[in-house]
Amino acid sequence: MRFGIQLPCSTINDDVLRIIRGKGFEGVELLIGEDEGGLSDLMFTTVKIKAQGLNILLHAPFLTINIASLNRAIRRKSINRILRLLEAAGLMGCSIITIHPGCAIPMPRLLPFLLRGFERSLIIGSLKEVARKAEEVGVDIGIENMPTLKLWDLDCYTPCDNPEDLISLISNVNSPRLKVTLDVGHAATTGGVSLFVEKLADYIVNVHLGYKHTPKYFERKDNSISYFKESLKSLRRAGYKGMLIIEVNDLNEAFKLKESIESLRRAESEVT
Repeated sequence: MRFGIQLPCSTINDDVLRIIRGKGFEGVELLIGEDEGGLSDLMFTTVKIKAQGLNILLHAPFLTINIASLNRAIRRKSINRILRLLEAAGLMGCSIITIHPGCAIPMPRLLPFLLRGFERSLIIGSLKEVARKAEEVGVDIGIENMPTLKLWDLDCYTPCDNPEDLISLISNVNSPRLKVTLDVGHAATTGGVSLFVEKLADYIVNVHLGYKHTPKYFERKDNSISYFKESLKSLRRAGYKGMLIIEVNDLNEAFKLKESIESLRRAESEVT
């Protein structure tokens, strides 16, 4: 399995890329800034990454993009932003862009299914539009599974926090370019990676290892590395050949990842 690292575009420079390459990473997932920003800067960053022989993936903004928003203007702006990023991804030779499903409003699971159905229809409509663009430019969209959330100690319905939700979206959108980005940390809050891999193996094109969030995501685990080994085992059995993206908080953490990566590689070698 190949390891990549997620970094904000603003932190990329030649020295950082050389260090990343030297530590054995094979790709960079660019976390696009929340502000509009210029695509020219993104293209310039891409040239630097390619010069180091690294693969490029994109992660769309998620704080300012909400394709499930009840506000039509916000939803339209979100879709347009993703469309522009898809155009850029096609020009850059990037094969995958990860997006979040968004959320209309936090809803306790006890609320009528009708409300959840309306939210789902908004997501499907948005995904159909961006999937058409993805087909045009030859880029896969990896819709990311979400963690379980709580509102006043009530479990909330979160779009794509379970395999069935993702399968339903993929089926309704019916595009060969709509795939899944599996976030291992998120999956830990909703039943574990094995369940997702078992049902979504044919759709997973990208994997996030949320090592930076270990204390939060794995507080119910005796040892987070054991969970990673379980995850790697499930992915290998499913024949996953894509990138394992390590998420970091900031640039300094990129320099501290060597030990973690070595541990993960040892864990991988122990998988039978």
